[in-house]
Amino acid sequence: MVGMFKLNKNNTLRSITLEGCFIVLLALALGHAGPYGTFEEFGLVKRIVYWMSVIILPWAMFKGMFLAAKMLATVNISNTFLVVLLTPMFALMGSAVTTQINIKVGLITEQTFFEVWPYSILTWLVFAFLIILPMTLIASALAKETRKSGVADMMTFLHQKLPESIQGAQLLALKAEDHYLKVFTDCGSALILMKFEDALSVLNGYPGVQTHRSWWVASCQLEGLSEVPAASPHIQLPDGEKVPISRRKRKAVNEYIGELSSTKPA
Repeated sequence: MVGMFKLNKNNTLRSITLEGCFIVLLALALGHAGPYGTFEEFGLVKRIVYWMSVIILPWAMFKGMFLAAKMLATVNISNTFLVVLLTPMFALMGSAVTTQINIKVGLITEQTFFEVWPYSILTWLVFAFLIILPMTLIASALAKETRKSGVADMMTFLHQKLPESIQGAQLLALKAEDHYLKVFTDCGSALILMKFEDALSVLNGYPGVQTHRSWWVASCQLEGLSEVPAASPHIQLPDGEKVPISRRKRKAVNEYIGELSSTKPA
């Protein structure tokens, strides 16, 4: 069953990239410091490889669980709650992986596995709550701020191409007309020299959806809809212009409408 919650791919990628950079830096720092006896046991290169494996592998497993849970959730779940919910499973998996790595490199023996594992679980629980949870929240917040800043800059770029009379107006829709672009706003429309593909790139992250190979519509024009009308698949703008919804794009538009509905406050 596909959940109601749809991942924002761009925001998710930014968040994972930020977290990944932090995790790599943490693994490098631990590799140089050599805690838990690794400084005496291994040389620098082997320590770095060891800590890269111990830190990055469990984190990658956790992110896989986290993203799968987000995708399958039938309700919108906060990142904080989801991290807390997944932490016990993460601690079990992370401790099992790291304990096996310790056996492979000779830090512990198979006979002492069950003696060491409970302490490893406790270590990973602490790591999850003191490192993974704050890191997830910080990375998510930074990713959102980056997207907002980027969208604001891109919208400024787009509006600068519009006539002065409608600069700063709310964007409603875009229509491709050869090498030109018709921009619909709440203060009127205008034709500017810009390719539709370039405009979509500029609007990456701005709330809206492509409805047709030649049309894009802002999310504000989809509010109040439960799904695309079956008989006449289009969206009417305030000036009477009809935005067509192609058969190919209809499913994506309906999913986007569902996402808007699910994220509205009760």
